Amino acid sequence: MHCPFCGSTQVQLHSVVCADGTKHIHVRHMGSIDGRLMQGSSYGTQYTALAQNCAAPAPPSPLPFMVALGFGGLVIYWGAIEHFPHINWKWFLGGLAVIGVAWLLLKSWIAEAKEYGDAKRRWQRTFFCYGCGQSHMKD
Repeated sequence: MHCPFCGSTQVQLHSVVCADGTKHIHVRHMGSIDGRLMQGSSYGTQYTALAQNCAAPAPPSPLPFMVALGFGGLVIYWGAIEHFPHINWKWFLGGLAVIGVAWLLLKSWIAEAKEYGDAKRRWQRTFFCYGCGQSHMKD
């Protein structure tokens, strides 16, 4: 395959460029504090600047929806169940409003998930040229 910009044959998929520039690190630590031996370990991932540039798009998170739904449920519980047999309508309706916001967040997350699928497919067809530093998509 040749780069459409400079004609170089030094091209690779973004996924390969990202994998080549990614290191998984595991370090063990040993030392002594007050005469006692202490041990620990650290884990991490290190990326080159090029690997970060060629990384896959990040998937959307459903966390805001889940937090809003849980909080709305707790507010409804507090307004309806905790004060049984009398319902605290302000808390109950406030909880319903928060669940309404959660529903809007769910709709937004679904739309972002569809966009993410398209972006991921584009990323899987995108190549990086080491000759000119340009990225291009294979049709």
